[in-house]
Amino acid sequence: MIPLEYRDLADFFSKKALDILPSYWLYNYRIKLKEEYYLFYTPLYKLTREELIAAKAYIEENLTKRFIEASKALYTAPILFSYKKDGSL
Repeated sequence: MIPLEYRDLADFFSKKALDILPSYWLYNYRIKLKEEYYLFYTPLYKLTREELIAAKAYIEENLTKRFIEASKALYTAPILFSYKKDGSL
């Protein structure tokens, strides 16, 4: 249920609207690390079978939609999971 004051924005929250990326803008952002900070190796953390299945489904879906791109970077980012009230991911 959308509160009355936000009903005029309902289209922005529809499933259809969420499957479309906003217009592309060409920017070249660079993240400059401070000298005392550096990237380092850490081993992958263990995921449960359910988490692996959810991660794979998310990655495949968003690669298909072109929301993300395949990467050969040496570094990774963690995946955060949040369980729903019914216990599913």
